Amino acid sequence: MAVLVLDSEAVSCLARPHQNELRLRRVRAALRSAHRMNAAVRIPSVVLVELYRGPRHDEPIDALLGRGIAQVITTGSRVARIAGHLLATAEAGSELAVDAVVVATAVRLGGGIVATHDPADLERLAAPINNVSILAI
Repeated sequence: MAVLVLDSEAVSCLARPHQNELRLRRVRAALRSAHRMNAAVRIPSVVLVELYRGPRHDEPIDALLGRGIAQVITTGSRVARIAGHLLATAEAGSELAVDAVVVATAVRLGGGIVATHDPADLERLAAPINNVSILAI
């Protein structure tokens, strides 16, 4: 595993650990595995768009990011191009754009695992990619 990429639900589980204990355990297990394998843990900045919804919602996310569990990375034109091609190949619309960017981030970083609560859509997008796996949390 070159990288572990966290989607919105994975980040939300870590930021609000009381909401779903089973998902939280799965995300923490993925983090432990990434740490043991010396793999990077990344959150595409577009994921934060889905999570930031005002101070009450922002504070747990900011606290999580402040603990340094994962690095937030911005995406550029290369990731955008990969994401767009994934959408086209999957014959998907822009409603899956954030999911496509999450998968494209893993592709751009050399492959790895994407932790998500929405495995069906991400598996559909990642289907043509050999070095990206989807982990259902």
